[in-house]
Amino acid sequence: MLHDILRNKFGFENFKPGQQEIIESIMSQQHTLGILPTGSGKSLCYQIPTYLSGKPTLIISPLISLMDDQVMQLKINGEKRVTCIHSGMDEIEKKHNIKCLRHSRFIFLSPEFLLQPSNFKLISMIDFGMIVLDEAHCLSEWGYDFRPHYALIGKVTKHFKEAVVLALTATAPPNLQDDLTEMLEIQFNVIKTTMNRPNISFKHLNFHDDEDKIEWLLPFIQ
Repeated sequence: MLHDILRNKFGFENFKPGQQEIIESIMSQQHTLGILPTGSGKSLCYQIPTYLSGKPTLIISPLISLMDDQVMQLKINGEKRVTCIHSGMDEIEKKHNIKCLRHSRFIFLSPEFLLQPSNFKLISMIDFGMIVLDEAHCLSEWGYDFRPHYALIGKVTKHFKEAVVLALTATAPPNLQDDLTEMLEIQFNVIKTTMNRPNISFKHLNFHDDEDKIEWLLPFIQ
């Protein structure tokens, strides 16, 4: 079933490392912490379970550019029931998207918008199947010092008790799992793949002067 929807809906033949394990964990109703490198297709880990469950998914993200990119990709793939609300929108766009909330399959919200009581009331009765915490390392790294709203996400997960929580990140500080467990008061099934990216490498070069440096760079630019 998973490979069928992967092929028919998304046009891929095979899962990337970690994707199938995370999806299977979510489908078995386990709160899951997925630690995958950048570019490994983390969004697929919540999109497939959303289509299979038939219930809407709430995606909480602290980064506007990330939200906009994921919304755009969903729409490119033909998904119409997607709504996004964040501080980068004007009031007209926000009001239009608020009207779409109850009929959306994927709902992207910023922590600041979500945790205002009047805004939270707009989604409080939606039967979410999953809550996604994108860039989950921000919960422990930013916390109360920089983005206090993001550290209060536990209030949201406690309200939607039947929803499975999926925390996704490409950054895994040693205390991340403990911080998430403490803040959200839930235990996570941790799925982590290698952070090694064989297509990325670093090389340190020394040049005698700028002329030597330019001479070395020219073949790559031309």
